[in-house]
Amino acid sequence: MQAGGHRFDPVYLHHVRIMNQLKFIQYVNLPKVPQELIDELPTDIAFYNVINHGNYNWTDSFTEKINAWGKEFVGNEMYFGLQIMTGNVPVHKDIETQIKFVYLIDQGGTEVYTKFWNDNLDLLDQYKIETNRWHILKADCNHSVEGLEQGKIRRSITARIF
Repeated sequence: MQAGGHRFDPVYLHHVRIMNQLKFIQYVNLPKVPQELIDELPTDIAFYNVINHGNYNWTDSFTEKINAWGKEFVGNEMYFGLQIMTGNVPVHKDIETQIKFVYLIDQGGTEVYTKFWNDNLDLLDQYKIETNRWHILKADCNHSVEGLEQGKIRRSITARIF
C-alpha cells in the first residue's frame, strides 16, 4: 500500500455513494499518482489518439502504466484513461456513468470551475477543483466546466467502474 491514501474497495464505494448523494464533488483519500507517471504524459493533444466531443476529449493513449498503477493502488475494477479539455465544456449529463473518480493534473486556467445545474439550468453549485487529489464527480447530473483560458488544457486521469 502506498502512503497517502486507501486502496479502493466495495465497502468504501458504498460509503462514498452515500456521501455522494449529498454532494456533486467529494474528495477521497486515495494515493497520489506518482509524478513520474504524470511526467510521461504528453502535454500536446496532437500526440493522443482521442475520442473527440468538441472541447472534451478522452483517450487511453499513453496510459498503460497509469492503468496498471491504478488497478494496483486504487481499484482493480476500474479502467483509467485521460480526459483532455481544450476549452469550456457546456452543460451535459454523462451517458451510462453515474460517478467518476478523477485526478486533476492541470487546471486549464486560474479561474476554472466545474458547475452543477438543475434541469431548468439554474446554478446549484460550483467547485474550483484541487489538482493532484482524487475526487468523485457526480456525472449523471447536469454539469459544465467553465473558465478555461485560451491556449491552456485541462488534463485529468479518470477512472470508470465496470
